[in-house]
Amino acid sequence: WCNVTALIPKEWHDEIGGFDESMKTWEDVDYHWRMARAGKCYIRIDQELMVYRFYSGVRREEGLSDWQSVVEYLEKKYERIEVVGCPCRGGRARVIKKPPPVGRITEERPGALYDDEEYVMIEYLHPNRGNHPVVGHVTKTKYGNRGGGSKFLVNIKDVEAQPHLFKQLESGVTAPKQPISSTESPVAL
Repeated sequence: WCNVTALIPKEWHDEIGGFDESMKTWEDVDYHWRMARAGKCYIRIDQELMVYRFYSGVRREEGLSDWQSVVEYLEKKYERIEVVGCPCRGGRARVIKKPPPVGRITEERPGALYDDEEYVMIEYLHPNRGNHPVVGHVTKTKYGNRGGGSKFLVNIKDVEAQPHLFKQLESGVTAPKQPISSTESPVAL
């Protein structure tokens, strides 16, 4: 499964018919399953590029509470979808190294979100090397269980308020200055 924020060439999106907007939930999973069945390869970028925000929101809860009808719908839907082989024919994984997960679990209301620009990569300076809960002093963001020496994304407000715990690292990821116009397909190496 691939997160919904993956960059997909528009031709691929159109070829599989886009998202199934009739689905109340799991539409992102369905989307990527159809990409895989259409023989579209993915390449993972070995950097932490997103933060998944967990809320007790309606859509997530709907998906969990009504999962049986969603599974029935998908079973019927996939009976008529032809499976196409991947053009790269498998082989070794394109990227082996897996970065540590970056999660953001928060108690705040979904309407009060922070912009991505407000997050920076840090080194956690706590002397305790064992994993323990890390919470931002200003934003009250729960950054998960971390040990001293861990590297993860933190809101800049928390970094400024807790410089004894968070050392900002140089950013290795920059956004392109202009839209990417090329829609070349990935090439197997």
